[in-house]
Amino acid sequence: MKTLLGYVLVVFPLLLDSSNGLAQVDAQEVAWAAWKNGDIEEVAKLASNVADDSERNDLLFRCALVRGRYEEALRHYATVSPSYQRYREIVQPVIDCYLHLGREKEAYELAQQHNTGPLSALKMRAETPLRVSLDKLTIIPFSEHELTPYFPALRVSLEEKDVTVHVDTGGAFLHMNPRKATELGIQLIDYGRGLQGHRPVELSFGIAKELKLGDAVLRNVPIMAHDRSKQIVLGTTTLSQFFSTLDYPRDRLILSPRSSDALQKEHMELLPKNRAEAPFYMWGDHYMFARGFVGEDHHVNFFMDSGLVALHPIHDGSTVQAGFASSRERFLGWSYRENQLDGGFFQSQFPIGIGPLRQDGIWFLSGPTGEFHGTNVLGGVQMHGILAHAFVKKYAWTLDFVNHKYVFSEDASMIP
Repeated sequence: MKTLLGYVLVVFPLLLDSSNGLAQVDAQEVAWAAWKNGDIEEVAKLASNVADDSERNDLLFRCALVRGRYEEALRHYATVSPSYQRYREIVQPVIDCYLHLGREKEAYELAQQHNTGPLSALKMRAETPLRVSLDKLTIIPFSEHELTPYFPALRVSLEEKDVTVHVDTGGAFLHMNPRKATELGIQLIDYGRGLQGHRPVELSFGIAKELKLGDAVLRNVPIMAHDRSKQIVLGTTTLSQFFSTLDYPRDRLILSPRSSDALQKEHMELLPKNRAEAPFYMWGDHYMFARGFVGEDHHVNFFMDSGLVALHPIHDGSTVQAGFASSRERFLGWSYRENQLDGGFFQSQFPIGIGPLRQDGIWFLSGPTGEFHGTNVLGGVQMHGILAHAFVKKYAWTLDFVNHKYVFSEDASMIP
């Protein structure tokens, strides 16, 4: 992680003066450079040097939001002046804070006040707020499905019907095709335009009365619907209601209450003892990202999207799945060769990893898929690519949304 002086050296030339030594630099620019770089912990320190109260508290708001400290984030927001030039940028993230805290009415009222966001959808959420019930540990096995090796499937109850959903951390609560929502009796309203990956889609919004995941029951679950959706997708915002483990080697999803230390201890006792931890951050309602490395570059920000189903046949007749996607320009910057990128799909000669984890020989995808999750989506933090299922599937991947950390569990050969 760069120090304050490190950012000065990166962002500004050295201006030496015989009387003053190193000249003063703009503390605001230094802090925003750190934010764009994804050095969240450093930003929280650098913000203290920012003179403007609103700008300082904007930075602190963003740091608290991505670390899951939503009450703290709201306290910082309360001190930001409406005349502040970036004020409009943080209104939607503040709405997300209220939604994370289960304060749907306040989220709707803020959106009304600023005439922003999908007001009709927020009104529906305020009138029928999400409710979650789980008082024990529950295990949902992955179901038999042709996509399960690449896109894990679960059999769940949705609107009292037995359906298959696929786990995708690139999504929010539930995503499906509008026709499927109609079949399930879910009423939809227009939500406007959005993106699926890098492709524009027309979105609809609805609320499912009931979703059962094993013994866990969620009522009034938001769904998004669009025509490009081929499967029902269960996303990060659903997983974030629990202490969750996607145990890929043992083909199961394990859930326990976020509020019970005893049940979480029992939960972890089901997993291998060899473990590695890594902090993660989350912008908005579900955009998780984490710091890792590609080759010698250890300042890589990964968008954590387990729903990247990019498959490719290879010479021995088998099919491989991309574990990482990025743009052609970034791969060239990491010293990959032009001829490697021509086919779009290639096996890396450099290691890739997150936290203390390292994997060699991962298949990479070059092109538009890795270009979408950029500065406009994650509040200005620059993403360098998508880390996907083919990487995390080698572990039992525990997502702790209270402490905002990942725990990767597996045998000693997989974790250093």
